[in-house]
Amino acid sequence: AVNALSQQAGRPVFFIDDIAQHLSSAASVAPDVLLIHLIGDERLKKIVPPCSEAHLRARNWNEVADYLRYNLARTS
Repeated sequence: AVNALSQQAGRPVFFIDDIAQHLSSAASVAPDVLLIHLIGDERLKKIVPPCSEAHLRARNWNEVADYLRYNLARTS
């Protein structure tokens, strides 16, 4: 689904998820998509390993917003 949606969108395309396996799967089929690993639950942040394919492991939504703004500004 990520690949199909990314083919219809402009660039850049972002995919945000809390499950590393989902991000890894997206990386394998949609290599141009920028992947953001965001875990909202503080308890899980301590035990879930980072996703090596993610471009960003965000600590909160503000960090995600900064990353989105930065990448959108680079393409405009």
